[in-house]
Amino acid sequence: MNGAARELRRPWCYLVALLVAGGAKAAGLPWFLGVTIGVFALAMGIGVGAWVGRRVEGAPDAPLGPTQSDGAALQHSPEADDSIFRLEGEFWTIRYHSATFRLHDAKGLRYLHQLLANPGQEMHALDLEFFGTRTTAVPPSALWELTRQSTAEPILDLQAREEYQRAMEVLEEQIDKALSDGDAERAALAIDKREFIKHELDRQTRKDGTSRLMPDATERARLNVSRAIRASIAKIDSQDAALGHHLNHDVRTGTFCAYLPDPTAPPRWRL
Repeated sequence: MNGAARELRRPWCYLVALLVAGGAKAAGLPWFLGVTIGVFALAMGIGVGAWVGRRVEGAPDAPLGPTQSDGAALQHSPEADDSIFRLEGEFWTIRYHSATFRLHDAKGLRYLHQLLANPGQEMHALDLEFFGTRTTAVPPSALWELTRQSTAEPILDLQAREEYQRAMEVLEEQIDKALSDGDAERAALAIDKREFIKHELDRQTRKDGTSRLMPDATERARLNVSRAIRASIAKIDSQDAALGHHLNHDVRTGTFCAYLPDPTAPPRWRL
């Protein structure tokens, strides 16, 4: 309600107008002149009352509630500048600068969450696997120590290599027999089997003829964690190119992974 409307509801305005009109009539002035003077007095009273009300009550004509500048001050808080990387149910809520989006839960996002929570710190791939699956009872800080000194086993042991060699010899005899009998179809089938075994031997042995080693737990973790992190960063990049560029540049993968943001202006992550 503005000041003038509020003053109209106050009885003293009308009382003053009646007294002024009555005084004019008592003075012998014509009735219409008395009414005119009364109305003028009423208008002056309303104007003065509204002006005094605004001065005393702090301008009630101003709109109720915070002004635009007040609203901006309320909305801008330190938290408004923070970035978010938080799991909520089955989805991750991610915000970087002004862009906000959600991604379905994935191991790579869990690995990234751990790295973001520990900026500047190296984390072993085996430790990250623990946080990604939580299926092992071994404490993460000791997990990679248990396999750090482990000796990888050969893919092919001596018995397997001997069995491959005997199979090759049998196939050579079958090929010779089929060719001598003029059975081209049987010979081609035996040749295909021989080439398959030869390919497997070449793939699983070194140039010196010794067997390649099976990847140990650390190597498997390095490959799996690095692949999962890069896949999740690619999904993030498809939603927010700026955050994708930031993570591609500042997340290091390998046996030891780390989040290495610019120390002069690191993002403030709410996790």
